[in-house]
Amino acid sequence: MNSCSRVLQRQHWSNLIELCHRNNVREILLTGGEPSLYPGLKDFLKLLRDERIFASFHTHGLYKGWNALLDFLDENRIRCNFHISSELFEDHQRTYRGCGMPFEFIKRLTERDRGVELKVVLHHQHLEKLGQFENALKKWRDVGVSSIRFQPITPGNIPIPKELVLTSADVPIFSFLKSLKDRFEYSDLIRNSADSFDASIKVITNDFVDDIAEQCSIKDKILFWDTDLSQSDCMSLWGKSRCNSCSQHFDLVCCGYQA
Repeated sequence: MNSCSRVLQRQHWSNLIELCHRNNVREILLTGGEPSLYPGLKDFLKLLRDERIFASFHTHGLYKGWNALLDFLDENRIRCNFHISSELFEDHQRTYRGCGMPFEFIKRLTERDRGVELKVVLHHQHLEKLGQFENALKKWRDVGVSSIRFQPITPGNIPIPKELVLTSADVPIFSFLKSLKDRFEYSDLIRNSADSFDASIKVITNDFVDDIAEQCSIKDKILFWDTDLSQSDCMSLWGKSRCNSCSQHFDLVCCGYQA
């Protein structure tokens, strides 16, 4: 559920549930903005639980109110997974997000036996840190992260600082991640497929092929509903033209391309 500037009104809840059942949706990812600030969140989560629809959160994990919400989830036997958005390195987190790392929140989640996936945006500044990647991955795993999904930045219609945009000079980032993915100790930790890294290389080297998005195994398995329950797609969620789709312009930043 996308809620960047609006909220899902209570009168739409029943319609949303109907849409989920009609489309055989078993899980809803709550995103935003910060989804934990959604008014009526507790009642909404109870409804999803009663309708046997699994809820997951996409959050930065830094909101202090999460402590009380985690207690609520436990008390009401509501199972949720968490997708934590963060930089891989602390200095990048301070520079580009202006905040600290969500280590304490992740520890609290794992202590409560809740699944945690880290979402890391890959950008040009990672090139000079390849020698530190393994230690960073181990640190996140030790904190309690069960998987990491890398989401590459490539030129699109969203303004991105020039020092972050990936270019052909950044191919070594993807080659290195592919080599880590091939190693047993990282094969499950790194969520991306080898094909996703190959696709990223094709995009940043301008070797883009029109059918690359058609290879995506989840293009017909994920539905995006805005807060008014209008259906969106990967393109519209990132502010691109609603008449386009990932098969016409595929910048990889949304899902990381899972083949």
